[in-house]
Amino acid sequence: TMLRQVLGSKVRRATELKRNLGITPFKEFKSDLQSGLNQIKGSTTYQKTSSVVKVASEKTTSAFSSVGAVMSKKLGDIKNSPTFKSMEEKVATGYASVKRTVHSGSEEDQSKVTGSKSNDDIDAAFKEASENDGEAGSPMSDSAEPATEKVP
Repeated sequence: TMLRQVLGSKVRRATELKRNLGITPFKEFKSDLQSGLNQIKGSTTYQKTSSVVKVASEKTTSAFSSVGAVMSKKLGDIKNSPTFKSMEEKVATGYASVKRTVHSGSEEDQSKVTGSKSNDDIDAAFKEASENDGEAGSPMSDSAEPATEKVP
């Protein structure tokens, strides 16, 4: 018990001295943390690992940039190839042909091609729809009663 009393009084004295010097528990923790990080950064293991990671990062960056450059060049080559240009012309011709058929055909033919009977005039379609809704008493109009649902 005597040893515990002596140790306790020394801890109290150390705490009192620290308080008088302005050393707070937070400052003490911060100082310990900084010294620990400095020891880690100074170790040979950390320095070796850091250099290996740096080299690997540089090589990876270099590899990705060269892969990007190669792919960009290849895509440019493909786009400028005669086969691609021929296919591009055929698609454009086919699109123009379908477009001509849709615009010159009857409404029935248009619905088969486009899935719709519209003639690309969306403003007229909206106007027609709003006129029809006004005549039929749209469920969204102010005069309609709101639907009520019975919950069991």
